[in-house]
Amino acid sequence: MSHPCLLEVDITDASYGTAQVLRCVKFSMTKERLAILGRNGAGKTTLCSAITGLHRSTAGVIRCEGKNIRGLRPRQIGRLGVGYVPQGRRIFNSCTVEEHFAMLGSLCVPEWPMERLFEIFPALRARRSSLAKNLSGGEQQMLAIARAVSVGPKLLIMDEPSEGLAPVIIDNLVAACNTLIEASPMGILVVEQNLNVALRLSERVLVIDRGEIVVDLATEDFATRFDLQEAYLGVSRSI
Repeated sequence: MSHPCLLEVDITDASYGTAQVLRCVKFSMTKERLAILGRNGAGKTTLCSAITGLHRSTAGVIRCEGKNIRGLRPRQIGRLGVGYVPQGRRIFNSCTVEEHFAMLGSLCVPEWPMERLFEIFPALRARRSSLAKNLSGGEQQMLAIARAVSVGPKLLIMDEPSEGLAPVIIDNLVAACNTLIEASPMGILVVEQNLNVALRLSERVLVIDRGEIVVDLATEDFATRFDLQEAYLGVSRSI
């Protein structure tokens, strides 16, 4: 039985001025766990920005559940069910953890009350009254993810969730994300440079190189393709 397509992407161009970043990015996904890997400058964040409407100079097709979303504003895309955890988290330093949920108001869905999210991210419960600026990097990332989930997205895009975090913090974050994945039917698109994190959060892997998708494999297959890992990610077999 085939699963309905959640996201369809066929980007022929995404540029900044005269600099073309994406040139041939074509893939589709169901409500699955998909990781996109690539070196710095490969076009990963531009791809996230194109899907979420933040990058306007994009040519091609981007559909969510069959509806064309290319050209829509980020707010419109969000209301169609695309959640986004951007690189750098973009939380509000002067707001408490609880206030990050309160400010969403009626956008929060009954399926994801704050207390349920605290069960998945228990570190946030202990810091619920703390200002975001006083949270650790890992806690800030958990807050950014929980905030995005609280509005009930059909697709959650996470851009470099492990960036700047210590290995032990990454382990805690991955464990929490896997708990979240098991508890939710939404699709997950995680963009990563950290191979280990991508393999632990996904069931399918794409590799983007110089603005093009060059690999599309099941995670278990990509995990053993040391030749591809070295060629496109610079990862040696010792990893």
